[in-house]
Amino acid sequence: MDLFPPDQAFPALYTSLAPEIAIWEMVRRSAARNLAYFENNVLSELEVDLSHILDISDPAAVGLTAADLTGPDHQPCQELAEAALARGYQGLLVPSAALPGLNLVILPRNLPEPSPIRLLRSTDLPIEILAHQHSEDRPGQEQR
Repeated sequence: MDLFPPDQAFPALYTSLAPEIAIWEMVRRSAARNLAYFENNVLSELEVDLSHILDISDPAAVGLTAADLTGPDHQPCQELAEAALARGYQGLLVPSAALPGLNLVILPRNLPEPSPIRLLRSTDLPIEILAHQHSEDRPGQEQR
């Protein structure tokens, strides 16, 4: 499922402030896919130097709730990202939908040259660990 219609799409780089959040975000998004999805992904550590970030770590500050940003309806997120892009923001600091913590959504169209993003290292995702995580509840979440 595409989040944006093709005529409204724009590039975004979804990153997390902690590796476990990044992994659980992928596990969460893969619920409708099989584990082969992970074979095409790596976990990378980046160094990022951005000067114009929209901080939405407290969604109430922009008139939204955490559920608006982490729920199944993507429209509030899409509208927020479009507005940030139009106002020249380089990224958005947002709550993770997978674990307590934050994600940084980078908007490449608004980045200066040379790129303020530097790749420090990458590693393959260990499929056997992901398979185990994929079948369990998220850490820090109550069992249902």
